[in-house]
Amino acid sequence: MDLGLYKTVQPNPREDASIFSIATMWYTIPTFLKGRKRDLEVSDLHQTYSKHKSKLLGDKIEAIWLKEQACALKSQKQPSLKRVLIKMFGFDFVLLFIFCLVMEFAGRTLQPLLLGQLVDYYKPGQTSMTKTEAYGFAGGVVACSLLQVLITTPYMTALFHIGMKMRVACCSLLYRKALKLSQSALGETTIGQMVNLLSNDVNRFDTSIIFAQYLVVAPLQVIVATYFMYQEVGISAVIGVVVLLLFVPLQYCLARLIAKFRYKTAYKTDERVRLMNEVVSGIQVIKMYTWEKPFAKFVALARRAEIKFIRGVSFLRGIIMSFFIFSSQVCLFVTILAYIYFGEQITAKKVFVLTAFYNVIRLNMCNLFAQAVAQVSEAKVSIKRLNEFLVRDEKPPTPLHVSKKAKQNGNANEFSTEDESNYAIEVCNGEAKWNDSYSESTFENLNIKIKPGSVVAVIGPVGSGKSSLLQLILKELP
Repeated sequence: MDLGLYKTVQPNPREDASIFSIATMWYTIPTFLKGRKRDLEVSDLHQTYSKHKSKLLGDKIEAIWLKEQACALKSQKQPSLKRVLIKMFGFDFVLLFIFCLVMEFAGRTLQPLLLGQLVDYYKPGQTSMTKTEAYGFAGGVVACSLLQVLITTPYMTALFHIGMKMRVACCSLLYRKALKLSQSALGETTIGQMVNLLSNDVNRFDTSIIFAQYLVVAPLQVIVATYFMYQEVGISAVIGVVVLLLFVPLQYCLARLIAKFRYKTAYKTDERVRLMNEVVSGIQVIKMYTWEKPFAKFVALARRAEIKFIRGVSFLRGIIMSFFIFSSQVCLFVTILAYIYFGEQITAKKVFVLTAFYNVIRLNMCNLFAQAVAQVSEAKVSIKRLNEFLVRDEKPPTPLHVSKKAKQNGNANEFSTEDESNYAIEVCNGEAKWNDSYSESTFENLNIKIKPGSVVAVIGPVGSGKSSLLQLILKELP
């Protein structure tokens, strides 16, 4: 957006919105009304919400990352981006986790019990329940559905915001790190890898944060649902739940495979992006020598290798999602079959309660839990890749101090990178090489003294070290 236009747009309506307005999304109504009257334009956009700005999030995560680096240096361990994200967003996630518990247990788990009591009212010959109590149970079923609707929208919106803030914060941290990479670190990475980190890996936070809490919520809900089903049909409920839980180890194995495929996919994507950058940068030479077809084959091979692993991930996800379709029907059939086999008589109430509970378990264990395992596995791979980039070597900071001229003029805002000696540039017994793994140094016992105001020319044949000398003076050569 044009900077002048950005200064004239209205502030974000969420800044002054009340809790009720945020919970019900009421602050977005004026935008919808405006769009109903006419087409929305660029001038109708609002400023970025202050808590979502990249500078604010970048400053916060950088401060926590620097503390993590200091602690890791003392303990002789590698700094962990995972711990940094937990320190920055852990409290907000715990609050939303509590909302998730309320929604799952007060809404979904309680609803089958109320439904069972309501169905029991219509049992022939029952006289223990009055019509008023039946209305109360029916109202409870409706209230549980209403509670889920009222909590789900603000809950999911808050989760999306946390995922977005994690992504924006990590992008800002990656950008700041890229500006400080040493020459040896730049030689170990590529532009394609950095682009892939900023465009692909950080996007895992947007999806993984939605399902992560179900790694804990889903098993807890299985335990609670099993207890209530045991009250209805006894040991038959345990048999059905055991059949359902047999799918969990298979889902875990498939999730591990997805994580491996995800890591290989990221590696192939880095190679493809690097190849495309080289092709684009040398397109004039390629066209001059009519090498379009050979290079097109190279790009096609790189893309085909990437698609191979992407297709594998899609197949594995399809297998995991297929469990969601038939798992509850199989478990319900096994439970009823076992209940009848033990000589018991099945009733409509028991069938309705079992069906409702198995639908809840199916949603959480075979869909949300499976998604959580897959998404968290992919997020762990992304965090590992981000962590590897963030711990690369950095250029030494250039010290800034007040120059003598500034002190004489009384201007403390004038800084200089020159030392207070008689030389503008001075190197004593300098030794440097492009990569720490090289056995031989590019420079050894280098001594340079250049006075201020003097003109110095560095000449020599190609490969003699002129550019290396300039990099050394700029402190970009370790």
